[in-house]
Amino acid sequence: IDRSIARTRNIPEAMASTGEVGLSNRHVTRMMGELFVLRNQVNLETDILDTPELFWEYSVYEPLYDHCRQHLDVDRRGDIF
Repeated sequence: IDRSIARTRNIPEAMASTGEVGLSNRHVTRMMGELFVLRNQVNLETDILDTPELFWEYSVYEPLYDHCRQHLDVDRRGDIF
């Protein structure tokens, strides 16, 4: 995910400044496909949005974890994917 973000970071900046993307339709379509694959991997293959199993044993810390999730907007960020 980090590589994909780094590789495409300049595209929104170019769009904002010039109103155009200097890429072919085919290239943009491939990039969109890669993003869909990444999104599916995040949604289907990771448990990043679940409460870690650690808190089954140390439940006293779960409120702190929930507070951190809320402070960092984890749910909203996860919905973006």
